[in-house]
Amino acid sequence: MIQKGMIAPNPVTEPIFAHLDDITSVADMAEVSGISTRQLQRTLKRTTGFAPPMTF
Repeated sequence: MIQKGMIAPNPVTEPIFAHLDDITSVADMAEVSGISTRQLQRTLKRTTGFAPPMTF
């Protein structure tokens, strides 16, 4: 998504993309980003235009 210009790299999305093979839940995304799941949802909504559901 970064390569296609769909989203800009930022401190939240970069670690998520770096650990995609290890992520199986929103909690995993939040953990690798170093923020809470709710903060992750708000941040991704603000920076990418979409927020992940609480569960996959």
